[in-house]
Amino acid sequence: MFPPSLLIWLSLLPLATPVLQGAEGAVVSDLALEQVPLAGIWKAKMTGPLTPAKNSSNSIQDKGVTAAGIAAMSPATNDREWLDYQTPLPWSGYGGDWSVSDGEAIFRRRFTVPDAWLGQPLELHLGAIDDFDLTQVNGTTVGSTDVRQPGSWTLKRVYRLPVGLVHAGENLLCVRVFDVFGEGGLMGPKTDLYVCKVPPVNAPDSRSNSIPPMVPTEAAAKPLIQPGSAPVKALPAP
Repeated sequence: MFPPSLLIWLSLLPLATPVLQGAEGAVVSDLALEQVPLAGIWKAKMTGPLTPAKNSSNSIQDKGVTAAGIAAMSPATNDREWLDYQTPLPWSGYGGDWSVSDGEAIFRRRFTVPDAWLGQPLELHLGAIDDFDLTQVNGTTVGSTDVRQPGSWTLKRVYRLPVGLVHAGENLLCVRVFDVFGEGGLMGPKTDLYVCKVPPVNAPDSRSNSIPPMVPTEAAAKPLIQPGSAPVKALPAP
């Protein structure tokens, strides 16, 4: 038997809040969960490094997803040997070849969502990406931003995920980034990277359909850019 004084003290303690595992093991409250954070450690590799342009007027042309990029985005690809990189961060901060290259890189991240979210429309927020992106979830293209979008490097990407695309357990997020000049990569801030439920109908909403992905020059890349849903236009940074 516990003494009465101990029982009174225990009764004053707050009850523990149930928790679940968010992205990459991030613990979040199951009662107030509104976002699954995506910032943190991602797998990444350069698949099409190019010599940096000397100035913006001679920026590099994106000719489409490379064969190496297609392979790196495949859900069947084993990325265990890939290096870990803190994301978001301008990729020059990774050092090595990253600091002296423009061109194509693939970023991969696994995430889970609460069971209560399954079967509901979700949104993927990636923040600003410098310069272009082609984004897939579980092998399905959900959105892209390319040279046809003015100021693409300043836009916050927000892509709608179709019902049923995200499943129980781990889901695979792949982002193909192409840098034409200067800094490249997922630029952040950290709070801009997350998955969430689609806002209520009466919530403020400035989204609109995005520009369809460009067809890569390599014929083998065509299956990669088939959209799985109507993606959402990247939103301008404040």
